[in-house]
Amino acid sequence: MPSRRYYLRSLTAPDTLDQATLLLLGFMLAFAVFAFGAVEAWSQLVLLGMATMLIGLTIVRPLVDPGFKPRGGLIALPLIGSIGLMLVQITAGLSVANYETVHCLRLAWLALCVLVSVASFVRSRQQLESLLSVVFLIGCLQSLLCIAQVVTGADKLYWTVDAGSGGMLTAGSFVNHSHFSQFVNLTIGAGIALLLVRVRCDQRSGSGDLSQSANSPKASFRRHGAILAGLAVCVLGVCLSLSRNGILSLSVAAFVVGGAMALQKRLAWQGWLLALVPALVFGLLLFFGFDVFYDRLASLDEAAHYADRWELTRTSFVAGSDYWLTGAGLGCYHLIYPAYDTTGSAAVARYADNDFAQLFVEAGAIGMLLLFATLAIVGWHSLRAFDRSTSAADAVFGLVLGLVAVSIHSFTDFGQHIPAVFMMTMVVLGCVAAVPHFESSNQSRRVEPNQQLAKSSQMPRLVALGAVAVVVPIGVWAIHGAAVHYQAEQWWNATLVADSDLQRRNWAGDDRDYAELLTLAENAIVWQPDHVEYRYWINYYRWMSLVRDGSGPLVAAHDAVDWTPILAQLADELASIRQDCPPYHAPYVLEARLRGQMGEDDAAGELYARGAQLGRSDAQARFALGDWAARRNQPDVARHELAAAVMLDGSYFGRAVELMVNVLDDITAARDLAGTQSDRIRTLIEVLKKRPDQADLVTELEQSFEQQLVELARQGEASASQLMLLASQAADRGDHAESIAHYRKALATDYNRLEWRLALAEQLKAAGDYVAALREVRICLRLRANNATARKLADELALLIEPE
Repeated sequence: MPSRRYYLRSLTAPDTLDQATLLLLGFMLAFAVFAFGAVEAWSQLVLLGMATMLIGLTIVRPLVDPGFKPRGGLIALPLIGSIGLMLVQITAGLSVANYETVHCLRLAWLALCVLVSVASFVRSRQQLESLLSVVFLIGCLQSLLCIAQVVTGADKLYWTVDAGSGGMLTAGSFVNHSHFSQFVNLTIGAGIALLLVRVRCDQRSGSGDLSQSANSPKASFRRHGAILAGLAVCVLGVCLSLSRNGILSLSVAAFVVGGAMALQKRLAWQGWLLALVPALVFGLLLFFGFDVFYDRLASLDEAAHYADRWELTRTSFVAGSDYWLTGAGLGCYHLIYPAYDTTGSAAVARYADNDFAQLFVEAGAIGMLLLFATLAIVGWHSLRAFDRSTSAADAVFGLVLGLVAVSIHSFTDFGQHIPAVFMMTMVVLGCVAAVPHFESSNQSRRVEPNQQLAKSSQMPRLVALGAVAVVVPIGVWAIHGAAVHYQAEQWWNATLVADSDLQRRNWAGDDRDYAELLTLAENAIVWQPDHVEYRYWINYYRWMSLVRDGSGPLVAAHDAVDWTPILAQLADELASIRQDCPPYHAPYVLEARLRGQMGEDDAAGELYARGAQLGRSDAQARFALGDWAARRNQPDVARHELAAAVMLDGSYFGRAVELMVNVLDDITAARDLAGTQSDRIRTLIEVLKKRPDQADLVTELEQSFEQQLVELARQGEASASQLMLLASQAADRGDHAESIAHYRKALATDYNRLEWRLALAEQLKAAGDYVAALREVRICLRLRANNATARKLADELALLIEPE
């Protein structure tokens, strides 16, 4: 019977440890990808736990295998440097939000664990093939999921999870198709690397004579057909994802790397099997619908698709210039950028859509130097591999193809902020760094003078024990931090649900609703007390618990209460938030409102101005300043800020016009703001009707407005809502024929609008066409069988038709 020592030796044998490392690494990658890219706190917690196990397995291995040496080499130095930079940002107060930088620090630890483990694991061609096979398989499965989504027209992740996209999904288990294409492009590089390794092995196994059956095209295709099919599936997945930048970056990378291989004459006739891949993909695209793919690529020449993106990049570099040396703190981009935003978009840009621009904002010139150092080290390792005529060296061409594609794509997207994508990048970097060491490590093993002496050496064990003393505390810290982040996120997600429910009711909740909302938010802050956004929102919720639906300054039932101490406490807490994170604009605006309520006009005015300056892309901040300026007789400021708010968010138009007409008494500015948009003109008319002195202008605008709508309807360019307005106006005049015509045109664009169809039936009844009216009512009853209005109208029409 085998002894316990036998089992221990079996478990600690090098082959067993290699298999365990490969299994854990493969499971981590698969989990990160199929858990929606690992963008949520729970999945990051799981990954950090597995990453700590992985790096632990790597650094402890010399205790049982003295011949094994963990290594990351030069390739890990820039990443270690970025970790050092984050530590400086946190400890020296250079980060505007430490909690964000600490979160990035945990993710950097995850990346370092993967990079060092891969670079240490890959020590031979066989191990390289094994890892490339696992990576490529994951990419193929992800691409098959994308293809299945396209075939079935899926609008949910895994056909069950709502991704909030509102349309067909084409990104596998990712929410964003650009992130999907970056990940798959890396796995395509791994697949090509695997093919090149095996093709070179074929060349060495025979003379290369095509007459020999072992090296014939038929035999080569049989051996490598599965890889070629997998590559075709992956490329097809990128194409069907409709990621223009993913397709373009892959094409450019293939051209560059293919040209380099041709120049070095590294493509034997077997290597040209790769030419079958685009032919196969083209055939599959014809099957799945080439017209959709072509239309998507054709939009590459439309400048509108890229104008905002390039403006975002340009202004990001402008923002970074104010933090040019050490950056504003990793993860803090969304707190910094609103002050520089000139895109005219109301959405807060959480990412720069350009990894390089965002790195400059968050890490400054030091971060950019670390990035350039990484690129230089990758280039150096690649050149060393290219100089060697080995099968493993050929793999670097494929790996570099994936890196080039991702680097190009990173100019127009933020994929490297997604854990699944940057983990795959670390895997590829680790392989590139490991390949040049193959021959030297093999030679050192062959010339080992005394294997027993190596086994008895205590140095590897001492180094391993020292590494354990460093790694274990870091791993525990990272896992604990991720667990805290997970708890905070869970409570905050519940808070957002309660927030959405109150927003749907226009914040008109009772004491119980607000107590629940505040309790949930407080629990999130208990777990993450330094989170400035959580702290702002809980004070906003406290304020809303006082104003409720916004109909008055405070809850009417508590008018007898002296609110000044409560308002002062809220204002002071908001002041502490903006002191902790000066670029964050939201606390300025709410504090200004509270200071104004307390009669501190000078302080309120300064806060409103600063909030609008820092939040130039926030419509609420711009409108708040415009409102304040209008009521303080500052017309120039008011007009400018109100117009900016409306440009960012059209829903502010009604309130902006009210201020311009009734507070500023500036009718000209109100008309300019309305422009030629019919819905805005209609809103302006309704506001002016409340001013008896503007009766003539109202009449003029109404006539002009109706003429404009009639002309749009005549040209077939009127929207459904505009057609409905024309129909209503014609009905008011008693022109039933014109009203019916407009109603029918509106319903042609939206068949299921019950209220429109009932209005059409009423007009048909008024025109005496009872049969047609009853037909419309029956359609209404099919749409909603229990509608009382439709049933009543149907009974009336039946009585009118019966005598005939």
